[in-house]
Amino acid sequence: MGCGVSATRVSNHLVDLPTIHITWRVPKAEEAEIDAYWKGHEAWMRSSHTMGARGDDSKAPRLLEFYVSKGLELKNPLCPAMGETGNVIYQMSETYVAPQGIAKHLELGTANWPGMKSLGDLHGVYGVFMEIGSLNVITCWQDAAVPFTTEKGQPCIHITWRVPKAKEVEIDAYWKEHEAWMRSSHTMGIDGDDSKAPRLTSFYIAKGMELQNPLDVRSGETGNVIYQMSQTYAAPQGIAKHLELGTANWPGMKSLGDLHGKYGVFMEIGTTKVFTNLSEPSLVGSPTIHVTWRVPKAEEAEIDAYWKEHEAWMRSSHTMGLDGDDSKAPRLLEFYISKGMELENPPDPESGETGNVIYQMSQTYAARQGIAKHLELGTANWPGMKSFGDLHGKYGVFMQIGSLNVITCWQDAAIPFTTDRDQPCMHITWRAPKAKEAEIDAFWKEHEAWMRSSHTMGIDGDDNLAPRLTAFYIAKGMELQNPLDPESGETGNVIYQMSETYAAPQGMAKHLELGKVRVPCMKSLGDLHRKYGVFMEIGTTKVFTNLSEPSLVGSPTIHITWSVPKSEETEIDAYWKEHEAWMRSSHTMGLNGDDSKAPRLLEFYISKSMELQNPSDPASGETGNMIYQMSETYDALQGIAKNLELGTASRPGMKSLGDLHGEYGVFMQIGSLNVITCWQDAAVPFTTDKDQQCTHSTWRVPKAKEAEIDAYWKEHEAWMRSSHTMGIDGDDSSAPRLTSFCIAKGMELQNPSDPASGETGNVIYQMSETYGSTECSWRLGRPRCSPICPSRA
Repeated sequence: MGCGVSATRVSNHLVDLPTIHITWRVPKAEEAEIDAYWKGHEAWMRSSHTMGARGDDSKAPRLLEFYVSKGLELKNPLCPAMGETGNVIYQMSETYVAPQGIAKHLELGTANWPGMKSLGDLHGVYGVFMEIGSLNVITCWQDAAVPFTTEKGQPCIHITWRVPKAKEVEIDAYWKEHEAWMRSSHTMGIDGDDSKAPRLTSFYIAKGMELQNPLDVRSGETGNVIYQMSQTYAAPQGIAKHLELGTANWPGMKSLGDLHGKYGVFMEIGTTKVFTNLSEPSLVGSPTIHVTWRVPKAEEAEIDAYWKEHEAWMRSSHTMGLDGDDSKAPRLLEFYISKGMELENPPDPESGETGNVIYQMSQTYAARQGIAKHLELGTANWPGMKSFGDLHGKYGVFMQIGSLNVITCWQDAAIPFTTDRDQPCMHITWRAPKAKEAEIDAFWKEHEAWMRSSHTMGIDGDDNLAPRLTAFYIAKGMELQNPLDPESGETGNVIYQMSETYAAPQGMAKHLELGKVRVPCMKSLGDLHRKYGVFMEIGTTKVFTNLSEPSLVGSPTIHITWSVPKSEETEIDAYWKEHEAWMRSSHTMGLNGDDSKAPRLLEFYISKSMELQNPSDPASGETGNMIYQMSETYDALQGIAKNLELGTASRPGMKSLGDLHGEYGVFMQIGSLNVITCWQDAAVPFTTDKDQQCTHSTWRVPKAKEAEIDAYWKEHEAWMRSSHTMGIDGDDSSAPRLTSFCIAKGMELQNPSDPASGETGNVIYQMSETYGSTECSWRLGRPRCSPICPSRA
């Protein structure tokens, strides 16, 4: 495919930048197939492109915008009441920093993206419109060439017109006047109020001469000018307000229908939502809810039951993550309640207890609409809502409902926190006069910078070196006279709420140790808390209820592969049977428990079979050897450490493991690989059962090829999700039933038994799959199921 880019043009302004747009109309019955196609495209884009103006187009094309939106097509885009056509619309929009980026995009796509081969055929079947670099931005909202803040789930408006060249001046003027009205009535970004000024996350109109063949710049022009308008909104309410304001105040609205009747190629207004994109949504700006109660110890059981019932209601009515619809189930990024005994002096654990129990509830929502729906559902369906006001009157220390937004955080992307039960917490609440806001903002910004330089986010790491956080943010907003009534007016004070959760108590201890070195800052913390403090607790509460299940991604693993002569099968069978018995007596399956006593497993199995001459071809014949594959997945690295400690002390087979691996070993890794892709995101045990068929692949990849192989396995995961099912329910003839699926990766060690031995410079990938039937993997999956089969589509 020719790129046709000859001129060099790099701009600091969005106007004139080149674009790519594709519109498809797909029958509903083929949605899953096309979803998988575009998901694979997104994975490739993430692995090969870069978002923002910095970089080198000759290595990774620089994007300012990339998304694919989709939704059901309306019979009349201007009249939703007329119903749907039964087709799904897919709209892809890309904006590049320079034409060279599009040229590189096409070069990389031709070389590395499997979907490029079928793009032409698919467009021939489903295509409504396509342009590749022939349109340039002519109007926009943000003049600077900075990435848009488009997020998944945001609603869109798209209009495509084909206009005779003779009418170009007239239509240019029409859209220029539209831009002026948009600038005067809308706002760009997630801050603001859609009921006053619709919040846009992207807006531009691109135009250019239409090509005879969009895939070939040498095909010549048709003589028509193409106009492509793309808008994305922070929320559906923004589109509703946009239409309301347009009808009332924009003169061009009256002629839009007639002009579209003359020139229209395609139109959709709010029917598609962002489906894939490159820029992660930001956590900053997300609205929050916080409640702090001080409860006498004697009433703990009663309040425990109250909040447990609240958790059950939250689980049944809310959703965790960005996917979903706030008008049906509020989308949360964080929810937990922590509790613990109140200290006389929070900074001093030796100060003694007051006899009260502290409860601290923290919630972070993907959008303000989620809080509104939360309150609506709570009033209608949660029995505890009736007594909430009275209980807060009795026990309340602090409350805010949607008046504070996140201002600083660790993870910039709006993805759910990994908070887990029993993790220790730290909470600080301040009430500061508005006049002191700049001073306090600077204090917390400096704190954030220090946290980023000295701590780590996630469960991987060593608390003795850098404390491991599972959540960290500071939210602020104007204090309301009555937190339960947004119309009650403001007090004139600014509320700051700091929330931190740690992976382990050792992390909290290290945090305090590191903090003591910052003498001036720690001194001012005490002074500021004395002036503005409402509440403080440092490690006295632990997570008590939460909504987010811990993620399987990141979980550490153990893998051992042996190739054993058939004549020694009985001996090795007995060895692994003894190992199984020891595992059953010393480990626990699931998240409940204590790794310091019994390691917590999410998966454990050993599979065996005759080794094939060619693993990809069951007809190739056998080698005469038996293959043994052991796979273990742990909830935490501490579990692997305890496994090794217990094995050395109490498992007879541990003494001979080294000698046996020296004789039969093909591969071994102990805790150096972590899960990177999987089917079930939640860290719950797999349903692997004896005699289920398995698929295993182990790859040793040079570090320089890591991004390429990551993208390969991500595309594999997307295909697996679109074509298989997890669990024993289902029909293998329609969709193979998996009982486990994960891919783990990590740096290869010189000696897998010794973490201090150093790395080889290679990355190890270990794929493990188990199936609910002995037939589905080969008979139904071939050639697609085998990731090493050259014919896999």
